[in-house]
Amino acid sequence: MKVDLTVLGRSLGKTCSNFEKIVKFLLTKERLTFHEDGVDCIKIQNQPTKMQTTLEIPKLRSEFDTLMEKFDAYVEEVKNEEEGDGYNLLEFVKGGDYEKMTELKAVLLELSEVDDSTDFIHEEDFVEHTEEEAETDGFDPNAWWAEGIDWEAAAEKLKEKYEEIEYNGNTFYYRKSE
Repeated sequence: MKVDLTVLGRSLGKTCSNFEKIVKFLLTKERLTFHEDGVDCIKIQNQPTKMQTTLEIPKLRSEFDTLMEKFDAYVEEVKNEEEGDGYNLLEFVKGGDYEKMTELKAVLLELSEVDDSTDFIHEEDFVEHTEEEAETDGFDPNAWWAEGIDWEAAAEKLKEKYEEIEYNGNTFYYRKSE
């Protein structure tokens, strides 16, 4: 994974008068940088994604706010030339928190019109969800003819009524409020 250093401070809508100093600091640390198509970049660790079976908008907002506060504090350290300035910012970028923060921002923007109480169904749970939906709609799973139902095909058809979102390497489905 790489981060274009010229967008590091700007991608979140932030302006930083000492941005060049931040970039210079990151370029000199641990030889993590490289040049690609004339752009200075920094390599960051690819964090293994954990299977996440739930998605809750308030928790995403809270996680984003926490990461944003850290990012702002680390940028302030560099701007104010505090002792050890830049180390925390470098660790924030290298450790994957910057990448996670930008992913959270994109997800929250995509879900900005979605109600906080919306249910999100993980892709691996969608067949089971389809069966539950059918029962809610009056389907009798114990009927003799129910044994031949292809629930995976039914789930694929039901997905047409749902929106899809990717987060943390996982796919979730949800219905927009009408």
